[in-house]
Amino acid sequence: MISINSNMQDLDIKIRGKTFYIFLENKIISLDSIIPFALEINNKCGVRFVFVVFDKVTYDAIVEDNITLYDAIKSIGNVEYILGFKKQSKFFKRLSLIFRMARISYQVSYKDGYVLDFGGLNVKPLVFIRWLFPSKRRILCESSSSGRVIPDDIVKKGDIVTNTLSNIYHYRTNDMDCFKEKDKYFPLNAAILLGFHKSWNYFKHKDAYKTKQILFSDSRNAPAWVGFISQNFDSYINHELNILNSSSKYIISIVIGRLKYAEVSKLHRNAFRETLISLAECSKDFPVFIKPKVYDDMGKLKKLINEVNEEFGLNYILTKLHPLVLARRSIMSVFVSKTTVINDFYISGVPIVQNLIGFSGDYLDRNTSPLADHVVTGSNKNFEKVVQEIIDNKNNVPNTPKKIESNLDCDVFL
Repeated sequence: MISINSNMQDLDIKIRGKTFYIFLENKIISLDSIIPFALEINNKCGVRFVFVVFDKVTYDAIVEDNITLYDAIKSIGNVEYILGFKKQSKFFKRLSLIFRMARISYQVSYKDGYVLDFGGLNVKPLVFIRWLFPSKRRILCESSSSGRVIPDDIVKKGDIVTNTLSNIYHYRTNDMDCFKEKDKYFPLNAAILLGFHKSWNYFKHKDAYKTKQILFSDSRNAPAWVGFISQNFDSYINHELNILNSSSKYIISIVIGRLKYAEVSKLHRNAFRETLISLAECSKDFPVFIKPKVYDDMGKLKKLINEVNEEFGLNYILTKLHPLVLARRSIMSVFVSKTTVINDFYISGVPIVQNLIGFSGDYLDRNTSPLADHVVTGSNKNFEKVVQEIIDNKNNVPNTPKKIESNLDCDVFL
């Protein structure tokens, strides 16, 4: 297994100029997970990338709502919506898909490129055209850099919560008992396995020994990705501060990991509202950058924020910037839920506050992150006091992820 974690001296020029096609899932997390690797490969090996999207909503979310990821894509290639025609029947959409995929297949097969996917070629509908891509030209990648972990109690029971065998392999577990009752393994159909953690189940596939394996651990600290963020974060943040007529050196970030408007989320909405009220006064000096989920109901979200703003005067902006960009100028990050985004502020050394006021019992336990510096429930801590303590110590916040040099042998792609 090739680990990417130290210096590389030589670069084989044979790989330069080749194109890798990345088949993204219909979720932004697949792009967010793979972009540090793509930047690193581009930097080390000179590879160009085409990010292929199968869903128009996802394409629009990338181009319109993720300026950081979109700029990163443009620096190493481009993004392509595979069904480019606005109005067409299902028949012509399928025909268009096959034609475009055949074109990609030709580029991959005859120009020695690769197609990278997250398991999409193992399931419907793409499984029917998987034959267009030779296994020797396929990279199978873990779908989330933060991992999909099978809970211990599920593993012990041998009860898998997914309904397809291929999805089981996308989890991480150190216990393989969950596979023993299966009478067959899902076909691998890949020449290279790319994972973000050694416990990824595909690394334990019975045919994994036939593949080249890349372990891209600490992906958020990869040199090319950290360098891209370092080069651009000030201009991104200053542009949004200009909208507020502010020149503040520091900001406060609120990332909404879960704020759906179903009955079950009343606790999250109330905690979010109380957080805004508590931050209103200090937002005059430290503007509040609120980052919603891409697919959140913006109309209802804005209504909730405006209610607080009208009564308490909140200096804020709804931002589309990447969490690692926000982390570079944040004196603190505030969450009203548990989300993997917390990790981006953690590796940047930014104080993490979870305002889970009103939460209790098992629901509080399930929403508490082990990475949080402060967890406020209303009974254990005062949110305003925690905020003031962090402000008083703002000059001690490092705001920079530790860069971990990579040792990627480009020959793995020859």
